[in-house]
Amino acid sequence: MAISRLAKSALWIAAVALTVHPAFAQGTLATPASMDVAPPPPVRITGKVLLEDKSAPPAPVLIERVCQGMGHPEGITDAKGNIAVDLGHDIIRDPYAIHVQPGVETGGLGMGAEADHPFMDCAIRFSLPGYRTDMVSMLTAKPVGHPYLGTMVLHFVAKVDGYLISPTSLEAPKEAKKAFDKAQEVTRKNKQAEALQNYQKAVQIDPQYAAAWYEMGRLQAAAYKVDDAKQSFNAAIKADPKYLSPYLQLSSLAESSENWPDLAEVTDRLIALDPIDYPEAYFYGALSNYRTRKLDVAETFARDGLKVDVDHHFPQTYQLLASILVARNQPAAAVEQLETYLKLFPRAEDIVTVQATLVLLRKSLPKK
Repeated sequence: MAISRLAKSALWIAAVALTVHPAFAQGTLATPASMDVAPPPPVRITGKVLLEDKSAPPAPVLIERVCQGMGHPEGITDAKGNIAVDLGHDIIRDPYAIHVQPGVETGGLGMGAEADHPFMDCAIRFSLPGYRTDMVSMLTAKPVGHPYLGTMVLHFVAKVDGYLISPTSLEAPKEAKKAFDKAQEVTRKNKQAEALQNYQKAVQIDPQYAAAWYEMGRLQAAAYKVDDAKQSFNAAIKADPKYLSPYLQLSSLAESSENWPDLAEVTDRLIALDPIDYPEAYFYGALSNYRTRKLDVAETFARDGLKVDVDHHFPQTYQLLASILVARNQPAAAVEQLETYLKLFPRAEDIVTVQATLVLLRKSLPKK
């Protein structure tokens, strides 16, 4: 039975809305020029990251603070996996990134906590390509003033080619590193123009300094200087093609400008480097192919993305897959995806809209 035009329209509108919905995108944010509010005082976290055999990780592990769904890189472990990081260093807000969402299995991420310190509503994420571990809620981390997170265990999933810490950072000349460190310091003081000058100095000294290009691109993107940001992210990739972070940023920029060919190309490259750690890359791949009406390819991307997203952090993939299935005249399968969405994300802001769409889709199903 054909799906009603009304049901198709409702799901198509939902698919459009999910790419700009405030639950999934950063929306408006302060530009660097208007960031005049002092950052919160740092909170030091300590602990350790080990592999399952209790050995140290094979490379430094990136430590991120996830607040309101937005990731902030705060530092890395040492060679032995020790954690000693002051939260609050990274104050850049990436305006085009997708939010991480707490699903039913990750509900304890500090949502709605009373603020004993400024990061009570945040979680800590440990990232090393090819490995997985749980996020840690700051809500339960004790003591409050100097939280000890204990020992985090990284579980090996698969070997990947990409990495989050570019080797070019270790190879950069002393003067380039000095300029980079100065840029990081003044960024934390909201001196964005001075930070950009120092990043520019770093890449002038060492054009292969991928991390400097990347951080400069983040500042430019936060200031909505999209063309400049794209150039910086592409320069980071040129300096180090296996450096993963710039690919995700370029994906976000391509999606925001609805440049579907660019989005498809950059997400293909990201997934080739790391097929297990970026569910949002599969979402972008599905979206780019959906928009260009390559529906079979879009469905494959979406289903693969759901398999990779084991902690259910990216609910928009369920909605997009439902839209793809409607376009392929498979309403029963679309209903199944939206029902799963409601089960996994009962606190979603668009719950009423999804329920209304389900009503329309169910009416289009053949009567038993």
